[in-house]
Amino acid sequence: MIDAHTHIGRVKSWSRRLRGTVETGLRDLLEYVEGEKLEKVVLLPVARSYPDIGEDIVKTDSVLEAYSLHPDKIIPFCAFNPEDGGLREKIREAVRSGCRGFGEHKVEIRINAEQNINLFRICGEYGLPVLIHIDSRFNPDFEGFKDVVSRVEETFFIVHGPGWWAQISSEQTGEVYPNGRISEPGEAVRILKEYRNVYADISAFSGLNAISRDREFGRRFLSEMSGKLIYGTDFPCINPEGSQFGPDRSHISLLESYNLEEEVLNKITRENILKILKHD
Repeated sequence: MIDAHTHIGRVKSWSRRLRGTVETGLRDLLEYVEGEKLEKVVLLPVARSYPDIGEDIVKTDSVLEAYSLHPDKIIPFCAFNPEDGGLREKIREAVRSGCRGFGEHKVEIRINAEQNINLFRICGEYGLPVLIHIDSRFNPDFEGFKDVVSRVEETFFIVHGPGWWAQISSEQTGEVYPNGRISEPGEAVRILKEYRNVYADISAFSGLNAISRDREFGRRFLSEMSGKLIYGTDFPCINPEGSQFGPDRSHISLLESYNLEEEVLNKITRENILKILKHD
């Protein structure tokens, strides 16, 4: 398996049982890789820290340093603020240093703002898939993402976050993590079906909740969309019950509980991310 969504650094615990922050380093990440017998992990930086939410994820330089030490275990991505100067030069240098993708892209401008559109096009020129977090604060406006994928067809996108996964159902309740049965697929499902360059990762609580809230729908969704879904955990994030995504195996255990065909499971946990990185 390849975990396509991991970080190192400091994150706030949103658990009802664990207060404070959790800090992990490269050694902790490698222990996770070894403990779960993962083939590789995608290591994601962010462009800036957000002290107000207790988040201090490492930046691109630290990801590339980790990659230089363990190139057999780490697939490095880069992340820069699209509002800063020298974006093309920064991305070009990151690619030369080994970066295979861009993200996690978390910025406080609308997802289809021209700065983002420019960034996404540059990434397409360098063959970098873009992993985007969508919620009410970061890259807000799910409707704007439809504009993005229509205007930037040359770039591959991997989407996750509450703002994306709430759209798995056509019924919108306004909740960040909606519960209950899914009677009709939502816009996220339609986009995955219609746009060849859009994938989604199942990381964090948002992805876990989306594919578990209605098990009948969840199994069908995983099977039918297996070619467009990517396994990730958001390590080292802490789930609402106080355990850590990744080492607690919540995402892979859920996938296994559905008794999916081996071909389906292989696509989600390994083949799809490799396909995107090679642009096959």
